[in-house]
Amino acid sequence: MTKKTNKFNNNNSNTCGGKAAGLALLNKMKMPVPQWIALNWSQASNISDKLLDKIIEYFGSDNLVAVRSSADNEDGTQKSFAGMFESKLNVPTTKNDLRNAISSVIASGTSLRVNEYDGGNNNMGIVIQKMIKPIISGVAFTGAIDTDGSDVVLIEATYGLGDKLVSGLVTPTQIKVPVHDDILDQDNIFISGKLLPGIDLINNLIKQIQILRNKSKTKLDTEWCIDSDNNVWFVQARPITQSVFIKNRTTSSAIPVVGGTVTAPVYVIPELGAHTSPEIMKKRFTEFPEGAILVALYTEVDFIPIMKRASGIITEQGGVLSHAAILSRELGIPCIVNYPNATKKFKNGDIITMNATTGQIKEDAEFMHANETTWMDEAWMFDNMKRVPYNDGCVFVEQLPNRLNVYAPWIETKDVSELDLFIRKKFGIAPNIIRGDSQYSMKFFSWFEDRNHKKLPGYSAALNKAYNVAKSMSAIQVHNFYNQCINTAKKYISLAQNAQNAATKLYFSETVIAQYILLDVIFPRAIALYQLYYETAQKLHLAGATFADLLALKKIKGIPKKYYDFIIALSQERNDVYPKFQELFPEIIGYWIPDNATTMQRAALNAIGIKNTDNMFMLNEFYKNLSKVKKSCKPPYS
Repeated sequence: MTKKTNKFNNNNSNTCGGKAAGLALLNKMKMPVPQWIALNWSQASNISDKLLDKIIEYFGSDNLVAVRSSADNEDGTQKSFAGMFESKLNVPTTKNDLRNAISSVIASGTSLRVNEYDGGNNNMGIVIQKMIKPIISGVAFTGAIDTDGSDVVLIEATYGLGDKLVSGLVTPTQIKVPVHDDILDQDNIFISGKLLPGIDLINNLIKQIQILRNKSKTKLDTEWCIDSDNNVWFVQARPITQSVFIKNRTTSSAIPVVGGTVTAPVYVIPELGAHTSPEIMKKRFTEFPEGAILVALYTEVDFIPIMKRASGIITEQGGVLSHAAILSRELGIPCIVNYPNATKKFKNGDIITMNATTGQIKEDAEFMHANETTWMDEAWMFDNMKRVPYNDGCVFVEQLPNRLNVYAPWIETKDVSELDLFIRKKFGIAPNIIRGDSQYSMKFFSWFEDRNHKKLPGYSAALNKAYNVAKSMSAIQVHNFYNQCINTAKKYISLAQNAQNAATKLYFSETVIAQYILLDVIFPRAIALYQLYYETAQKLHLAGATFADLLALKKIKGIPKKYYDFIIALSQERNDVYPKFQELFPEIIGYWIPDNATTMQRAALNAIGIKNTDNMFMLNEFYKNLSKVKKSCKPPYS
């Protein structure tokens, strides 16, 4: 039996599904909702002529309707099923058209994308709703989190029907409405993107959202439209499954959706899924490499099987409230939308680093950004790193000129939102949260190493020398510096190889490793290049050249020969570091094999009477007890 809106209530979601429950909630709060009815899954799967007659009588034979899914587990608090099932718009109210539309929506419940998303066990109810002919339409999240941690309402809008927006086919106009003491501040809204016809009607929408916020106990993901009579209509409401954290945008167009930093090869899908044959799409799914970064014009929900295997997502089109963006947040996959010409700029196999907190993408070949200083943030300098207490432990924060890196490799995906909000409120900026194994987390671990290495003999003196060599910009001094450090390392290699116990061996081995990291990473990738950049930046600007041009040794007017000689010397010496150390100290290889390193560290701690230390903290425990280690040396080493 059909359910008229004035008789529908939340309890019917048990048989009519999640979307029906959302509309019932809107009705209960007396929000403006187009005329609608719901069918439970028994009625929908065995639709009778008698029931179709009632539907036609209810809507009228000359009206158009939308036939939409309302599965039992759709629009829930954990999973949205955003766009997973089919919707049919502008359906004529004839028996044949209605029956075909209902059958099509039910069939979408067993699609590949649904199976990948949730196993495909769905009882499909149906919502039939009167079509509104809108001037503008879109999506509104009645609660989102701004870059400073404050509460905002986030709206995305497009001209005409909203299906283009939710499918990611267009890049919408975005409206951000500040909220102060639960009151929407209509006088200070922020609009990004192109102005749409009827955008002035947004104030009517904001007034309705204010009413909705006042009445609803939870923040909602809503779809809305405004008709030619300036009436606002809500056509859907569901819980927000994952909080929307608005990101800092450092480019004019790219929009970060889900934060995180990923370095991986690219896989480009240039075709639009909706217009591509199933055979080609299946081929794409089969070929997609596990852990690659998906690059596409847009990510419609047909891409779910690929999205689940991707380490990151980049699209040329779309907004932060589209179906694919919602699913990216649910899956916890770093995502950037509206990145210009992505499918043309990148080719399959290109190694790129995407920062989905800032919207920046760096190709592997571009060690430095052409005319930006963002590359300096990635250099291994530790001047701005500090420890910040968090919950029962801590995270490590690096304050940089254009972003805030937060190193928290141990934070689980489910806890990222809580950490994100904490950092926004403390620092007033959206953080770049770095987790897992990446070049950025390696920088974090190297900071720990740098602090420990300063406790070892010879390291601080070599570090001071490195700064002086960089200031000299002398190729000869570069060569001399590398030779001096390698000679110093030879001394400690001999002590390590002739050590009398495991603690002594690890102590001198660590001293050798400290010299190696200084020559391989700290000096060439940070100290030297920082100095080179600051000495040449103005000259490069006047010549219309980039720092990348200089590093590629392109001839640039006004750049003295000594800088080219310095770069060549730096490159030559760094390339020779690992082979030289491997020849002098073959044991160095073992330091990058976790099991070997663990065995060495545990033996060293046992030698000084320290037992039962967790594997993760053994090296830190070793450094805490260096005084014991030095006393264990034979003869004792000061």
